[in-house]
Amino acid sequence: MKRKNMATMATCIALVGAVAVGGTLALLSTGPKTLNNTFTVGSDFDDTDFLLKENNATQQFISTDDYNYGSYIKGSDVIVGNEAGSTGVRYDNIVADTTLDKNPWFELDKDANDKATIPDAWIVAKIDGLTELNGKGITIDENSESTGWKVVTVSTNPKTQKKTYTLGADVNSTNLVDGAYFVYTTKLDADSETNYKTNPLFTKLYADSNVESLNTEFDLTVTGVAVQALKGDTVMDNDTLQAVMEALPAGFINAK
Repeated sequence: MKRKNMATMATCIALVGAVAVGGTLALLSTGPKTLNNTFTVGSDFDDTDFLLKENNATQQFISTDDYNYGSYIKGSDVIVGNEAGSTGVRYDNIVADTTLDKNPWFELDKDANDKATIPDAWIVAKIDGLTELNGKGITIDENSESTGWKVVTVSTNPKTQKKTYTLGADVNSTNLVDGAYFVYTTKLDADSETNYKTNPLFTKLYADSNVESLNTEFDLTVTGVAVQALKGDTVMDNDTLQAVMEALPAGFINAK
């Protein structure tokens, strides 16, 4: 039986440096296209149906006789990505041994004029740039609010080159790595009061002693795709995951 899924994509880019850690949020939408003559991508989502968000953050300074330091604390304002892109959180004056709140999440637009027409969706995300950033002293420190995200395990048949996708471990700070895929196991519904958004993929960054030598900016990119759920798909199992992963836009699945 052929399974038909539609997808739309959002991207969050965080620029990280010794003097500044900044962020840019942008919403992208693929045009109609066909993958393997089976999946139509992008045709059932408007540009504003799928959103990438994060809270702003402000630095809380503590002073001693000879040292100023401070962690970045999550604020109440929400930064929303759009087609043109918007400036995200900017972290200035980073010092060693401090935390930086950063909590990217994805959601369907529950405030749309006709939210019932927005398809229910499964969310797949990935991170790029983390390895280089880790080498400069900034790591993902915590994902305490990330319940519901799982690592996607990928295996390839050596003869046919067909990829098989299965559900792996719960996401944590050690398996949030470059190039891996992460799936949110609760289906999103724009018409729901609770299940219209994911939990954050992660919640805190940590700056260690090496951050003092960081003197340039680096990109940390979080990307997510919403794939339309089929009627009757209520549980994220391995069969559903296989169909969702096969429906992802080529630009997302092949991006480095």
